[in-house]
Amino acid sequence: MARVGGGSDPTPAKPAAVARSQRMPGGQSRWSAGKDLSWEPLRIERVCEVKYDHMQGDRFRHASTFQRWRPDKQPADCRYDQLEVTTPFELANVFGATPRPPQR
Repeated sequence: MARVGGGSDPTPAKPAAVARSQRMPGGQSRWSAGKDLSWEPLRIERVCEVKYDHMQGDRFRHASTFQRWRPDKQPADCRYDQLEVTTPFELANVFGATPRPPQR
């Protein structure tokens, strides 16, 4: 991966996949400089239902919204494999765009 942007740091940039795999919940990111990021794992005792836009691996991406408590569910009964998986699509197919020929 090539370094992009200015600066005088000659160390090569880490590939994004390596950087993501090393980050822990509550770890520093480019948006959290100077914030208290203490993270405490919780006992899994209650179940809630959330509405979400997108998942990436086992993480909710973008905003997730609390819907309701689920007293009828046990935590052990809730798994990632139960989540709805949508098939990715190409925007060109959605908008009917045709590829442009290369410009010379």
